[in-house]
Amino acid sequence: MADVPQVPLWRQLFNKHVLLLTLVYMGGTAVANGLSLRQPQMIKSFHMSTMQIGLA
Repeated sequence: MADVPQVPLWRQLFNKHVLLLTLVYMGGTAVANGLSLRQPQMIKSFHMSTMQIGLA
């Protein structure tokens, strides 16, 4: 079995693929958090009661 070369941690973290995946993850998380905060207001625009919004 071949040995895997050791690469410093800072070099792995600044790899272009790692940075791209980090950006994608952060974008997805930001969208999910924004949607969870705005969703009740969007549902309220359909003239639903507070109880219906809570159950949606």
